[in-house]
Amino acid sequence: MSIFGFALNEYVDFEIDRASSDLAAKPLVKGSVPKNHALIIAWGSLIVACVLAISFFSNLLALTVFTICIALAGVYDLVGKRLTGVDFLLGGWAFFFCLFGCYAVVSSTNFLGYAFALLFLLQWWYANIVEGGVKDADHDFAVGAKTTTTFWNVRVNGKKLLIPSSYKIFGLVLTVAYICMAWLPFAFSILAPQFWQLGVLLLLCGLIIYAVTKFLSVRKFKRDVLLKYILINELSKAFIPPIILVSLIGISAIFMIIFIVVWSGIFMTLEYGASPPTI
Repeated sequence: MSIFGFALNEYVDFEIDRASSDLAAKPLVKGSVPKNHALIIAWGSLIVACVLAISFFSNLLALTVFTICIALAGVYDLVGKRLTGVDFLLGGWAFFFCLFGCYAVVSSTNFLGYAFALLFLLQWWYANIVEGGVKDADHDFAVGAKTTTTFWNVRVNGKKLLIPSSYKIFGLVLTVAYICMAWLPFAFSILAPQFWQLGVLLLLCGLIIYAVTKFLSVRKFKRDVLLKYILINELSKAFIPPIILVSLIGISAIFMIIFIVVWSGIFMTLEYGASPPTI
């Protein structure tokens, strides 16, 4: 599903990405992957994903939610930069994909299932709309892309990055909501935390607040600076669910952190020649 979504997005945004010299290292833009191959990879991955889902999960509710995921991801990829507000759908994709994971093994879910789904919703809203919108502000606004970020008049004038105060507040609200949702299972005594867990969560939340405030305070458009704060924020958020899950499934949840680092490190290096990439 991830390969489908990202490959299709690269294909659809090819002309927009070519408008920025900073994106010259992208596989389609630099020509290391032919454009039509991206389309083959996208639809091929979708077919494989559907076959696997139907083969392993006969739960009708799980397959229904899976179909919603496909629809939201597809609509966003096709018109995400051509219709204002559609970029919110990508958060919906993450929300329903998390619920698909729940319904794949049980017929119904509980508060924790929805809490994790909301965590991913808020994470993807911020990552896609705020981080993605600001880091692409140098060319999205110039080529007339119709995203939530360009609608908010976030743009680059010369080398100056212009971010309205209301947009900064929007990013901070999403961040605060994410942090509150992360602490909710412990605040309502749904899960019993260990002392070290609370310490790690506090550290990760501190890093998130630091990265977000610095990111939204950047005045001179420098993609490498923006990407540095994006990396701190996204890695911190990626580690939070496994840390929470230690209370539910034990220390083996830490494997997810190792998996995230190794998986992303290997495939980013293969695709872009560096991890993290400079795009």
